[in-house]
Amino acid sequence: MSPADDQAAIAAAPPPFKPLPMKAPDVSVERRADGSILIRSNHPPGEGPRSIAHLLAERAAEHPDRPYILQRAPGHGPWQGVTYGEAKRAADGVAQWLLDHGLTHADSVMVLSANSVEHGLVMLGCYTAGVPIAPISPAYSLISSDHAKLKHAFATVKPKMVFAESSEMFARAFETLRALDPGLKFVTVDGGNGTTPLAELTGATPTAAPGFALLHMIRAGVELGLTAEQAHRLASKTALGSAKMLLTSPDSPQELRRKVTTPNGTTHAAITRMEEAGMGAIIVEAVRAAERRSKELGA
Repeated sequence: MSPADDQAAIAAAPPPFKPLPMKAPDVSVERRADGSILIRSNHPPGEGPRSIAHLLAERAAEHPDRPYILQRAPGHGPWQGVTYGEAKRAADGVAQWLLDHGLTHADSVMVLSANSVEHGLVMLGCYTAGVPIAPISPAYSLISSDHAKLKHAFATVKPKMVFAESSEMFARAFETLRALDPGLKFVTVDGGNGTTPLAELTGATPTAAPGFALLHMIRAGVELGLTAEQAHRLASKTALGSAKMLLTSPDSPQELRRKVTTPNGTTHAAITRMEEAGMGAIIVEAVRAAERRSKELGA
């Protein structure tokens, strides 16, 4: 078979991909006097999640056990990583830790190391908490002799937390940054050299289910225009006030709810939406799941 025959056979073979339904092209072309050509799609944008954090929550709810972020071990070793459900729990933990340490949208997290599963989890946690994250080139920390670019990045980003994979590998960069800001928080995977282990962040759920609910109340407040600090204070005081009322009032929870719920008011709207979403059943099932797991651990 000649090379021409080979090329013909390749051209005739069906592509090794599944058919993907696509909309036909529909564009408007504007030609301007200065020679600019503007091409616009006439198709309206499709519906999408409000943010990456919302998208992760949707996917984690749909298929929590499906692999999400994977990384191959050195030397072509096995693939390791996290599922959607594991990533969601880790992101919520990182977000809670950031909020607990006072970070807001006006602060930032700087990442010194390269892409990795852990880097991805920290980034998702920042997205969830509404805290900006700024990855910089690892060469600024590992190759530079004077750390000039690292110092410039630090002065520009002004982080309150710095993340890197290895405390030993980035020890010299940490020393440089500590000299610039002694109060800077450092997080690494291994937790060595006085840094905070990442596991402390991904497991930052001391208040369990109430903390989980507060985290999302805070996120909603930020999305509605509050600062992270304002949303944190408002959500915390709301929870504290509810707890005090339950502990001190002789009324049942049902009666207290009736007393504080004005017909067609804001509380009524919120409760109605939660009931429509099946929030009550979800909470009951969560308690049951915790009870089942408690028995398994005690077996």
